[in-house]
Amino acid sequence: LDAATTPGRPTTYGWWNFLNDALNEVERYESEQQANSNNNDNTNNLDGHVRLLATITRRVARRPPSSDRRLVGTCLANASMGQSLNLLANPDMAQILLGNNAELRERNMGRIAAIVFDFLFHRRNHNNNSNMQQQQQHPRSVFSDPIAMEQLCAVVAANAVSTGPTAVRSLVSDWIVPSIDS
Repeated sequence: LDAATTPGRPTTYGWWNFLNDALNEVERYESEQQANSNNNDNTNNLDGHVRLLATITRRVARRPPSSDRRLVGTCLANASMGQSLNLLANPDMAQILLGNNAELRERNMGRIAAIVFDFLFHRRNHNNNSNMQQQQQHPRSVFSDPIAMEQLCAVVAANAVSTGPTAVRSLVSDWIVPSIDS
């Protein structure tokens, strides 16, 4: 819990925040590499990082949303006991923090589902010359690593099991289908 950065507007930080920042950094790095026209093999040094992110995220995605709410609630209770800040006395603030965490989970799962089902991320480097022009137009993304892809698919599956059918419908209609159509 960060209650000091912006007084009166505390924020919780957990895996979903870290994952969001990490995905942003991977995408930023790949954009910079593409803009600098560097060798596409530079994404290889990110393969292990994306695999690790996917492995940890799969474990976190197994938690049902009720467990996430309990963890954030424990964080709020601990912060309220240890500081002059009593977040539990303000039920609206507690609900906002719980809602922000749930929204960030959904957004991250949507991003992962879009990555998994968006074939622009699946470009592979090939050694034959007929594909060289296509490679230059569509450089390989670290998200196309087969191990990372398998793990990211497992994240989507674990989240689908832990969140239930309503969340799966939302994930498909709000993230996967729009990603495929664009």
